[in-house]
Parts: sequence; C-alpha cells; structure tokens
Amino acid sequence: NFLFIAIFTFTHNITSSYIFSKDGPSWNINKTIPVDPRPSLLSRLVYNFVMSLFIIIPSSIIFISRETVEPVEAAFFILTLIFASLFHSILSASYDFMHSENKTKADIGSEYIHRHETISLAFALITALVGFGLGFIMYYTATNFVFVRLSVFALIALSLELYLFLKRIKATYQEN
Repeated sequence: NFLFIAIFTFTHNITSSYIFSKDGPSWNINKTIPVDPRPSLLSRLVYNFVMSLFIIIPSSIIFISRETVEPVEAAFFILTLIFASLFHSILSASYDFMHSENKTKADIGSEYIHRHETISLAFALITALVGFGLGFIMYYTATNFVFVRLSVFALIALSLELYLFLKRIKATYQEN
C-alpha cells in the first residue's frame, strides 16, 4: 500500500521539478531583489503540498479501511507519506533551483519538456523504493511501530533537505 500511494503521489510532485525554470529570463531580475527570497520561493511548493494531501489522505483511508490497522499506525502511515511527499517535492525543486534551465526556457518556449521531469521521476521511484524497503525490513525484523519509525526517518530526511534547500537559496542570493 505504501509503495502504491507513494509512487502515485510522487509522480504528481514532478511539477515541482520546473517551478524555478518557468521564470525564464526573469530569473536574473528575481535574483537582484533586495528582500529575503526564501518565503517567496518556498510558497511555490504550497500547491504541490495541498494537491498531495488530496491524493494521500483519501487513498490512505481506502487502503487502511481494507486492512486491520491500529489508528495510531494509520495516522503514522499517513504522516510518513506526507513527510516523504514533501521531501520529494523539495528535492525536485532544489534540483531545479540549482540546475535551472532558464536559458533553454527562454529560447525554446513553454512547450519545452526538459530533463528535470525525468530526474524528478527517478527521485520519485528511488524515494518510494527506499521507503518501501525500509518498511519491509522493519516489518520482518521488528513488527512493532514500523510506521512510527518510518515517519521519523521521513521527517529527518525532510528536515535535512529543507535545511539544505534554504542554505542553497541563501548562498545563491548572497553571491549576487
């Protein structure tokens, strides 16, 4: 169930793989604005987060209702998916931020399908498989609190990626 919902949600997050490249030639103007850019850049991820919730919560409820799952484990199942989805979204956006294709976007136009979508899809599959693998190993070695442990791992990964993303933004804007 985790793998199915994760892959479905993460493939939706592929839209975050080009949220900064969409700026095109205005990217250079955006970098010279003398304000803190982090709130503005992080706000671009809100749409993906809200839409991910519309995917995660109903599908989790459907899968959980078919199984005999404790309510606490069900809540941590949903939290794990939310944290992992946010991690993937920020990871894809961070890759786009660091390897922006603004020049290509300006030259070719909005119909250009770039490699960031493919890389984000690879991130999605790897993230889903790692989460599934960790859950599978924990389930067969220690069956207690699998999703509690997975949600802690997902929260740590999310926190680390968010920290690195904010540091990259700060470093990029300080160099100009």
